[in-house]
Formats: sequence, structure tokens, C-alpha cells
Amino acid sequence: MHNEIHLYFREKMSKGSPDYTNSTWFTQFSNYQSLRDTMDAVYHNNLSDLHHWQATHRPETRTMQYLRAHVSYEVAMPLTQYLYHQRSENNSEPGEDWFRHIDSITAINGNTGHLSQHFIVVHRDIRNHSNSRARSLKLNADSLYETRIHHPREKEITEIWFAARHLAQGTALKDDLILDLKSKVKDTLLLNTLIRRNDDFKLLMSDGNLLSNTQIVTQFPPLASAEEIFRHITAPYRGKVIYLDIWGTGAAPAAK
Repeated sequence: MHNEIHLYFREKMSKGSPDYTNSTWFTQFSNYQSLRDTMDAVYHNNLSDLHHWQATHRPETRTMQYLRAHVSYEVAMPLTQYLYHQRSENNSEPGEDWFRHIDSITAINGNTGHLSQHFIVVHRDIRNHSNSRARSLKLNADSLYETRIHHPREKEITEIWFAARHLAQGTALKDDLILDLKSKVKDTLLLNTLIRRNDDFKLLMSDGNLLSNTQIVTQFPPLASAEEIFRHITAPYRGKVIYLDIWGTGAAPAAK
């Protein structure tokens, strides 16, 4: 399966395609409908190419399930990302048919067990936008999201992912959030894995020796180059093994 997927992407990359995730790519669209029409054409073209590739290479059934999921979420992602770009441009809001259209594209993957790399971006965008919109209308935070996502598996995975982000950013999950997750997530593997990680994290943070030798740096001298920064950071630890955890400026928690 991995070899077949690798072969598909290698052949696809050789043909070249627009970078749908690039924010400047969205500037060519003046409204939702123009983007929707474009991505519909991309979707049907990519499906046609996939079926042609299938006839040529005769891959396993599970390979095709994964690749169909990739094709659909690759198209859905620009549609959800555009929510933020367009709102920043003219503060407009899409109608509910926008979300029904996205759901019609991704629904084929609901029972296959295969999700693509863009899955969580699509559902993160829909949930964030739905909850923000619901709050502005003074509705329950999840009310709009519940109407826009129909497959229970998709909801469970998204709930777990949002909770896991708190752990990734160094925040233990509170008991009321755990109870809320237990009411929403029926997949015991997902739920118990997250709870176990949360318990391990709370145990780690309760260790008083953990931060005893930690130096908190609140001021940093003005340095002109990466080499100077590296020398400054490593100077106190010469002769020792040094582990550097480097974050991009757009990534949490360093961005905070």
C-alpha cells in the first residue's frame, strides 16, 4: 500500500499543480462561488486522473480508499481555509450550502477508515468558524458545528485532536473537559490514550525537581546572526550534551 501511494504522489508531483494552501493563491477569487466552481473542477479532474491511474496500475482496494480520501480533502481544505481569508477581506459569511457542499465532497470517506493528511485542517477550520459564528449569534458553542459535521467518527477524532492540542501546549486537561469528552467520544482507544497522556503529564508537572535547575530567560541580547545566537545559547554548557528544541515563530507556544 505504501509503495503504491508513493508511486501515485511521485507521478502526480511530476505533473505539477497550484499550491492551494498558499494565501496569495486565494486573491484571484472575489467571492465564494468562484472558488467553489474552481475547486469543483479540480475535484472532478483529480478524480478522473485517479481512476485513470487505477486502471493503469491496478492498486489494492485500501490504496484507492486512501487516495480518494486524499483527493476529496485536498479540495475541501482550500474551501475551509478561504473562510478566514474572505472574512478578513470583506467580513462576509458563507451560507449553510457552503458547508453542505464541503460535506458532500468528504462524506465518501466516512466509512472507509482512511483519512488524509488534510483531514484535521478541514475539521479544525469548520469547528473554529462554527463556534466563533455561534458565539456571535449568542448560541451554544457547538450548535452550528453539530449541524455541519454529520459523521460521528469525524466528530470524535476532531474532539480528541482539540483536547490533545492543550497537552501539546503544556496545559493539563481539566476534569470537566474529560467528562465532556467521555460524553462525546465513544472510541475507547482514542479516549483512553488521551486520558493516559493527560495523567502522565499531570504526574510529571507535580514533580518538584523538574524545574529546580531550569533557567528562565526573560531578556536576550541583540545578536546579528544565527551563529552569534548559537554561540550565546551554548556558551554556558561547553563540554556537555545539548538538546535544542527549535520552534518556528508561527508555532505555539513560542509565538506567545
